[in-house]
Amino acid sequence: MFKNLKNYAKLFWQMLKADIHIYNPNILTTLIDNFIWISCMVIISAYVLPKLGIIEEYGVFIAMGSLASLVFFEIYITSTNFLSDLEGNQEITYLITLPLPSWLIFIKQALGYAYRTMIIMPIILLLCKILLWNKVNFDHFSLIKFFLIFIILNFFGGIFSLFLSSMAEKIKTLNTAFIRILMPLWFFGSSQYSWKTLYSISPKFAYLNLLNPLTYAFEGIRNSILGSTGNINFWYCFWALVFFSLFLGFWSIKKMHKMLDFI
Repeated sequence: MFKNLKNYAKLFWQMLKADIHIYNPNILTTLIDNFIWISCMVIISAYVLPKLGIIEEYGVFIAMGSLASLVFFEIYITSTNFLSDLEGNQEITYLITLPLPSWLIFIKQALGYAYRTMIIMPIILLLCKILLWNKVNFDHFSLIKFFLIFIILNFFGGIFSLFLSSMAEKIKTLNTAFIRILMPLWFFGSSQYSWKTLYSISPKFAYLNLLNPLTYAFEGIRNSILGSTGNINFWYCFWALVFFSLFLGFWSIKKMHKMLDFI
């Protein structure tokens, strides 16, 4: 049994390294893409919207939330590539034939996605600091909390990319799945306002929104950087993302089994 586990780990690592090797040449392009849209969003929310009566702190609020946004907006590209493979070269069918439990193939997919967003996120955080300069400080920054939410948020993003792919099933329906599933979750998931703000408007809807995993992503990342004031308790956010990662991961893998017709 120990020998099998050792062989699984070795093969798994080689596949993951292959994904990393393929992605590395594209890091700069992805970084520039994210740099452009996040810069636009931060500049407008920090320097333009306050002139219309929005609070001065709103730019910082949006900037820190953008770290979670970049994780979820990368999902569309990843899901497109995955579904394109299913309808094209079908590399996934070769991977399934390897002497490795099939569910590890999909975990590898999720970790490969996590690697891509993990490389970018710290650089984007530095970018936000430069754009906001004195508007933001890190007096309440917690390295431990940031590290934990950094890891689980990126892994959850990888799992969610599998989930979205399994729900779309075909590339021609991916856009529909993106608009009907991810976008509503993003808009209502505390991306542009805090959960407590929603609670002050409608407590019932706010409690219902606790079923939205993206709520914990945005609340958790802001909590680790800006402090707990006005945000959901960090540990609730962390463990909620762990739960949703396991739940959606199990759901997605089971659905992938049916899609690809294998055990």
